[in-house]
Amino acid sequence: MTGILVVLEGRDFSGKTKQRAALAKLLRDAGHEVVETREPGGTPYAEEQREMLFKHKDEVSARTELLALQAARSDHIEKVIVPAAKRGAIILCDRFFFSTYAYQVHEEVRKNNGHVMGLFGDTLNYLLADLPPTLQLLLEVSDEEVERRRQELGARNPFDDMRPERVEAINEAYAQFHVNAGGEFTIIKSEGDFDQITQNLRVIVEAFLMEVKQAVAAEEATKANPDQAAQQQPKEQVFPPMDEYIRDMTTSAYQQLGIIELIGEDEAEAWRAVIIDRMATLNAQLDKDEIRDGQRYPTVAQGIQWLVGVRQHAALVDQFKAEVASKAAAATTPAEAQ
Repeated sequence: MTGILVVLEGRDFSGKTKQRAALAKLLRDAGHEVVETREPGGTPYAEEQREMLFKHKDEVSARTELLALQAARSDHIEKVIVPAAKRGAIILCDRFFFSTYAYQVHEEVRKNNGHVMGLFGDTLNYLLADLPPTLQLLLEVSDEEVERRRQELGARNPFDDMRPERVEAINEAYAQFHVNAGGEFTIIKSEGDFDQITQNLRVIVEAFLMEVKQAVAAEEATKANPDQAAQQQPKEQVFPPMDEYIRDMTTSAYQQLGIIELIGEDEAEAWRAVIIDRMATLNAQLDKDEIRDGQRYPTVAQGIQWLVGVRQHAALVDQFKAEVASKAAAATTPAEAQ
């Protein structure tokens, strides 16, 4: 299974649906098979469940709503996501399981309704067992921009509930998950130039896809010749050094994001060294079994995310420069001491 699931998450009016369509076009133009889908929905049964939930939103309990969403998700994973992943496709999904937590479960947690959280966790563990490698993209947008878009577009379905207390609960859920799950989301600022945001998403998705394919190929090679793999690869390493691969990926990202024009070739090369260090640290932290389960990979996409961030947040330029200076100082200190 070499396909990937790319989830576009975010609060209402963060631009998920429009970005999904634009990203799909870019990826198809680049030669990828792309499947566009959404949750709740994605199959005839799941779409019917979606409409029923909208129709009876105020009539069902939190437990009933949760079970209906999980049933729709089960059908969606079984009939759309898994078959597409087996073909090697990129599946772009507008919302996934975390939206269920943020919009349905977290509010119940705040009410001390632990039963709903337990039910969510138990059913989710079963549903996620067959997922392909998954990249979760969180489109981040300010309160002011959300309100502007809401005024322009209006509420589109009963889940677009903008009561202040509900918005607060949803934002809290995303923030808590990002911290507690070890940064599982790749955060993209979803304001400003629409086409540039789409290009940023494409860079991250293609980097992640290449990593997954590389990891799958490495695992297949290990299975085919375990003795040779054991001799070539130290036990403490999950994968061989990725410096060359990271160099190729960052070069591509530099070109697509205009990084060299922004900071110059010498500075860009220094940044690349910082990214390689960060990736080495991340690789060392990852558990081998988790990687083989397909839920995590040593991720150059995280390094590319920092580059994307540079285009969006000028403060990160200073952060990178400080890291480059620190690395240079550490390299020259021993020589000076002699």
